[in-house]
Amino acid sequence: MKRFFLSPGSLQGRRMVFTGKDARYISRSLRLRRGMEIVGFDGGGMEYTGTIAIISPRRVEAVISGSSALAEAPAFRISLAQSLLKGRGLDTVLRQATELGIWEFIPLATRYTIPRLIQEGEKRRQRWVRIANDASRQSGRKITPVVHPVETWRDFLARAGEYDLALLPWEKEARRSLKEAAARFSPDGTSARVLVAIGPEGGFTDSEAAEAVEAGFLAVSLGPRILRAATAGLAAAAYLQLALGDEESGRR
Repeated sequence: MKRFFLSPGSLQGRRMVFTGKDARYISRSLRLRRGMEIVGFDGGGMEYTGTIAIISPRRVEAVISGSSALAEAPAFRISLAQSLLKGRGLDTVLRQATELGIWEFIPLATRYTIPRLIQEGEKRRQRWVRIANDASRQSGRKITPVVHPVETWRDFLARAGEYDLALLPWEKEARRSLKEAAARFSPDGTSARVLVAIGPEGGFTDSEAAEAVEAGFLAVSLGPRILRAATAGLAAAAYLQLALGDEESGRR
């Protein structure tokens, strides 16, 4: 069955209602018909099954026949903070990171960030929200990551205390690997929060790395090779998911 994101207001009583672009996509692009079953998810852990009762390019309504919720508390939640990238690089990172299972996405403005990218990032947030919704739909997730506005480095560092583990992959770190940090991590509770901060193409400056460590981040190495900024966060997220467990079922 096809899955669709339920934006605010889409749930109306026992019906899922889609309008605008969603209705055109369902009726014209997918060419679904009355009587077909679809799935809607709200991005917060609820999923609904329904049968299409009304369909047109302007409005689609499906009568809800069942629902399900995220069964268990997640074993851990990954938050990815990614420095702003040129072009559509951040779009790709967010889409693939959502597929990998991140719960939160924080666009960062660091010292090597081009000022123009900060202005563009503020305008692109709604686009990033749509990308996260679409990637969640495609990958079968019930949870859609929260996409934050662009944050300054100083404001971001204040977040460190909110997480059980805050990691700073840095190419100059040679003492501690991500593997070692994950192996030593013993979460206190049923839903640990893990934050990973990725620098821009030029990397974090020495002073930024020192400030992060002082704020409570753990500097780690991702291995002997220097990864591109668009690759590093995805590599870290994939490894943490493998090392710490299945983030949406609580299984290890």
